Amino acid sequence: MGWFSNKLTVNRAGNTVGMAAVLMSFQESKNTLNAANEFVAGQKRRASGLSAQAFAVQGASSYTGRSLQQAINDLGNYERDGREVDEDLDQRMITMLRITEQFSMPRGQRQLNLSGTDMTVAMMDSASEVCANLAILKRDHMDKVSNAVTNIDNADRELNGSSSSRASNLLPSFG
Repeated sequence: MGWFSNKLTVNRAGNTVGMAAVLMSFQESKNTLNAANEFVAGQKRRASGLSAQAFAVQGASSYTGRSLQQAINDLGNYERDGREVDEDLDQRMITMLRITEQFSMPRGQRQLNLSGTDMTVAMMDSASEVCANLAILKRDHMDKVSNAVTNIDNADRELNGSSSSRASNLLPSFG
């Protein structure tokens, strides 16, 4: 690598392709996370409406009301953690985009004081951390979210009979 120009090598081309793949992976993760966050927020709103309905029909201490409150709590916990992962992913995407832009420049023109190797390592480390954060989110919440949605579906069926809706089959996957 030159100070004033970049010589295209097999390694440099491979690193450029790898960085582009990481950025695409980040965007795919962002899209999946957004879909999951929107789904959970919608189900939480649905559960709140059903909870008010259960309170009016069955009273404050009904099994259905308690089940819906637990679902709301579990979905709220997911929302909190999902928001943190989403904010982290947003920041990483901005940083990695900047690194990718700087990687294409000769070292003498870079604003970041990083070598190409440092940039590549930072990109791969960040990709690993994003994958780990998503895996933790999935591990900690997917069963609880799935159970919450099932409970909401059951409460909807109990309270609204044939006019109820089901959302269990719409649950987004983290892959």
